[in-house]
Amino acid sequence: MRKSLAGLTVAAAAVTVLGLAAPPASADPIPSDCTVSNVSWDTRSLTCTNRPAGQQWAFSMVCTSIGGHERYDGNIVTGNGTSTVSCGAYPSALSYQIVYYN
Repeated sequence: MRKSLAGLTVAAAAVTVLGLAAPPASADPIPSDCTVSNVSWDTRSLTCTNRPAGQQWAFSMVCTSIGGHERYDGNIVTGNGTSTVSCGAYPSALSYQIVYYN
């Protein structure tokens, strides 16, 4: 597993250096009622339309740059809505997932 993550990190760094736009891989399946959108080069949003009314969730991305990676969480949403997350200092998204809270 560590070897494959290192390969993905190198690939993501290469994409960043070359300026190519490769979509990030999803760490967990995104639910069928949710859609990922590219807001800008370092920002993604997840919009869900059929979440249970009391369920709290947030969109999360693991962002990479040469020399490191960091996980960023978007805003917490209750039920349906949109959670947006930005990579900040780490320019390339390696993977993303939806995070549920109780």
